[in-house]
Amino acid sequence: MRLTVFLLLATALKLAAAMFVGGTADVGHRLQEAEAFRSGRDVLDQASTGNSPSFFVLGHYVIAGAVLEAAHATGTPFMFWAKVPAILGDLVIALVLASTGRGRPTAAIVYMLNPVTLLLSVYHGQFHTVAVAGAVGAVALAVSERTVLAAIVLALGASVRQHFAVLLLPLLMRSAPRRVAAALAFTVVGLAVNLPLFTSAHPEHLLNPITAYGIWGYTIPLRHAPKVLELIGVQAWSIVTTANWVLSTFSPLLYAGWTLVFVLWFWRHRETDLWRAALVFLLGFYAVSPRFGVQWLGWALPFWLLVNFRDALVYSALVSALLLGSYWVWTFNAKYGVVSVSAELQLLNRTDLVMYLLVGVLGIVTWSYCVWALWRLLRESR
Repeated sequence: MRLTVFLLLATALKLAAAMFVGGTADVGHRLQEAEAFRSGRDVLDQASTGNSPSFFVLGHYVIAGAVLEAAHATGTPFMFWAKVPAILGDLVIALVLASTGRGRPTAAIVYMLNPVTLLLSVYHGQFHTVAVAGAVGAVALAVSERTVLAAIVLALGASVRQHFAVLLLPLLMRSAPRRVAAALAFTVVGLAVNLPLFTSAHPEHLLNPITAYGIWGYTIPLRHAPKVLELIGVQAWSIVTTANWVLSTFSPLLYAGWTLVFVLWFWRHRETDLWRAALVFLLGFYAVSPRFGVQWLGWALPFWLLVNFRDALVYSALVSALLLGSYWVWTFNAKYGVVSVSAELQLLNRTDLVMYLLVGVLGIVTWSYCVWALWRLLRESR
């Protein structure tokens, strides 16, 4: 009871803080998506959302529409309401972490007060955490052998971020009760929720949600090294340009390839704990991803806190620094009056250039840590 009261108080404080700390450009994107959804426009056509493409499944737009309705009904800023779903999602995740058989109050408290979750929910303005809450709840239910209910909850989470649908496969591949019913429930709920999107002129966009290239891991040096080399008078090889084009254009194939590898791995290790399996999938997703959104960095955290608490703390420290640095350098476009500061590095003063490069290094280090953790998890499962 004391832990629940603490989590509720922390949530109330986060809601209060969300009114005053501003937000990223994503808040404006959510507003455009909400207006497009409420007016009945095709949300998978970027012309409908102010040329700000998102290409998510329908749950995302339902939440955006509800947020806009709440803002209008209360006469309060959309900026605040755009953060409420993620803040409430954090509460759900923390409660699940506290209630799992392997969980402990420390995991729930660390998750709730983690700088990663604070930044992503109180400041950023995104709905990813709602999908994570669905995935965490589904795994907890599946571990308790409530397979059909787990599939329904996962379908709802995957209707906010389609990536989490992959977690249905390990859920069904285990020797779980009522697997056929669970598969049917997931399919029915998923199709029922997202059926309107199939009337779009661009349903294929769901296979490739828009994300940024060159802000994460191995693509950082590929994208930015040529411009950095230009500053010192060195011309980059043309093969780098080709590699950037290939990785940016065909990124869905990398995700599909990792999904296949993950399924084959889990088939061979069906005794693997579902919390660990989910973490393996997400870390592999991080490892192969050439296109990225920093919001994704919150996906692995709750699973990691249960699988390896100490490593999750290291991850939290790295991601917190990366998020803070990213938010800072994103202000450089406005500061220098350019569309993309990454293409105009010569304009940056020495301090800003060093900061920009340090954030890039942090992106590489954090990615490397995820790759190392994935390798260790795979090695331990042999």
